[in-house]
Amino acid sequence: MSFFQCYLSLFIAFFSVLGDGLANGQWHTRAGHKKTVPYSLTITVDQSGHGNFQKIQYAINSIPSYNMHWVLIRVKAGIYREKIVIPRDKPYIFLKGEGKSRTQVVWGDHDNLAQSPTFASSADNIVVKAIGFTNSYNHPVNKNPRAPAVAAMVSGDMTKFFRCGFYGLQDTLWDHQGRHYYKHCTIEGAVDFIFGGGQSLFERRIAFAHKEVEVLKDGMTLTGIAGISDPCRPGVTDAVKDLQNAGVNVKMITDDIFTAKAIATECGILTPSSGEVIEDVKFRNYTPEERMKKVDEICVMASTSPSDKLLMVQCLKRNGLVVALAGNGTNNTLVMKEADIGVFMGIQGTEVTDESCDIVILDGNFASIPKVFKWGRCLYSSIQKFIQYQLTTSFACLIANFVGLFLIPSAHTNSSTVVVGTVDCRNSGLSSICHREARKRSHEKATGVQDRTSHHQHHAQEHLASNPLSCSSPLDNSNR
Repeated sequence: MSFFQCYLSLFIAFFSVLGDGLANGQWHTRAGHKKTVPYSLTITVDQSGHGNFQKIQYAINSIPSYNMHWVLIRVKAGIYREKIVIPRDKPYIFLKGEGKSRTQVVWGDHDNLAQSPTFASSADNIVVKAIGFTNSYNHPVNKNPRAPAVAAMVSGDMTKFFRCGFYGLQDTLWDHQGRHYYKHCTIEGAVDFIFGGGQSLFERRIAFAHKEVEVLKDGMTLTGIAGISDPCRPGVTDAVKDLQNAGVNVKMITDDIFTAKAIATECGILTPSSGEVIEDVKFRNYTPEERMKKVDEICVMASTSPSDKLLMVQCLKRNGLVVALAGNGTNNTLVMKEADIGVFMGIQGTEVTDESCDIVILDGNFASIPKVFKWGRCLYSSIQKFIQYQLTTSFACLIANFVGLFLIPSAHTNSSTVVVGTVDCRNSGLSSICHREARKRSHEKATGVQDRTSHHQHHAQEHLASNPLSCSSPLDNSNR
C-alpha cells in the first residue's frame, strides 16, 4: 500500500468515527437543547388534513428503518385516539406537540403490561416534547374493573421528555430500561404510577397520586392545599426596577407559560396594566406586519424554541432598538450572535457560547446586569466627553493656525511654533515640553541671538568712537 492510500484510509476512518460521534454522542446537544442543527426531514401531523398525515403512527411508519439523521414530527393540537409504537429500528425521532393539554394521545388498552401502553418506545435517541399520553381504561367514566393500564413504556436508551404528561391510575409510567431524562413533566396515578429499572433523571417533575372512594361522605372538611413555588432569586425584583427606570424594556422568554406568568408578575416584568403574554405558536402565526406591531407590547413569550427567539430579536432590531440577550445555554448561541449584545450568565458555558457572547457574568446573577449597564453607560459617556474635548481643542488649533497662516503673514513662524507646541504638550506630556523648549533654543540660536550680537557690536563701536577714554564696552558690562 502506498503512502497516499494509507493516508486516505486514515482520513476516511477518522471522519467515520467523528460522524458516528456526532450521530450518537451529541444527542444531548442536538435534540435535548432544542434544535442546533437542521433536521433532515420535517413531517406534519394534523387531524384536519392540512399536514402530511392524520395519525402519528403513520408518520412514524414513513421513516426509513435504521435512520441516522434527526427527523422532526410536528403534531398539531388535538386528541389523537391511537396507540403509538416506536420500534427499535426507528431512532432519531423528535415528536413535538403544541402543549400537553392541547396535544393528547388517548388509548384504553389493558391486556398486559407489554401491550397496554398508549406510547411505547424501544428505539434509541428519541425526544418527545409538549404531548400528553393517557391510558383511559381505568377512568371512572368507563366503569371497568381496575387493571394495569400503562400510559407510556420507555425501553430505549437516551430518551428525553420535555413538558409531557402521563395520565393513568395504575402503572402509569413504565420506565423499563435505559437512560432517560424527564423535565417539567406531569405524572399522575395511584398504584405504582412510576416503576421500572431505567436509569432516569426527573427534573422539576410534578407527580400526583389519588385514591378512589365509593361515596364522598357529607361533613368532610378541607384539610389543606399544597402548591409548588419557584421564587425569584434575591435582588431580581430590584434589578428589574433599576433597568426599567434606566429606560430598558425587560422581556422574558422561557418554557412553561404558567410558570412564566407567575415569575414575571412577581419580579415586575408583567403588570396588570401593561404587557402581553404569548406562546410561540401564536407569535409564529402572526403576519410580518402584525409581528412588527406587537413585538414591543410582548412582555413574556413562552414555549419558545431557538428559532422563535431569533425571530423576536430580529423584529426588535428592525424596530430600531438595541437588543441585549441574556442566556445560559448552548441553544442561545445563534440568538446571541444576532443580538447587539450577548450576555452569558454563569461560568458553565462551552467554547462555542463564549465565542458568541460579548459579556460573561461570572456569578450568573441577574442582579449583576444593572451594574453592567451602569458601567457601560459610564464608559460610553466618558468616550463621548473625550471625543468632544478632542474635537473642540483640535478645531481651535486649526482656527489659530489658519489665522496665523493667512491673516497674519508676519507671524507665520511664531504661530506655527506655538500651535505645534500646544498640541504636543496636550498629547505627550513632559517630554513634549522638553522637545518644544529644545526647538525654541535651537530656533533662537539660529535667528535671534545672531541678530542681537551684531546689534550690540555696532552700538559698542559707536560708543568707543564718541568716548575714547572708556576702558570697557557696554557688552562687557552686560556680561558682568
